[in-house]
Amino acid sequence: MLRTRVTALAVLAALLLMLFGSLPSTRPVSAAGDPGTRAEETLAPHYSEESDPNLGYLLAVYTVTWAGFFGYIVWVSMRQRAVRQEITYLKRLLDAQNEMARSEADTDG
Repeated sequence: MLRTRVTALAVLAALLLMLFGSLPSTRPVSAAGDPGTRAEETLAPHYSEESDPNLGYLLAVYTVTWAGFFGYIVWVSMRQRAVRQEITYLKRLLDAQNEMARSEADTDG
């Protein structure tokens, strides 16, 4: 249970890092040794809906894709855990049946 929560938090952190790490920056770019450059010219390009109306859709698809990918990874890991538990249960059941058969053979023989 704790491992699932830690995995979910790690997935969420990675998703947020990818989402906010890829946003365009509007911080000033250093104009190394060029004192004549105005502040407006040193800004990185600013993307808005006026410059390209499809960027919002692109970001939405990007986010949904990564969320789906990490959701799938979490689902597969949960399913793998369930299969391992079922295999352990079946092994114990088989061992108990073998032990029962051995004890019956010992009493008969």
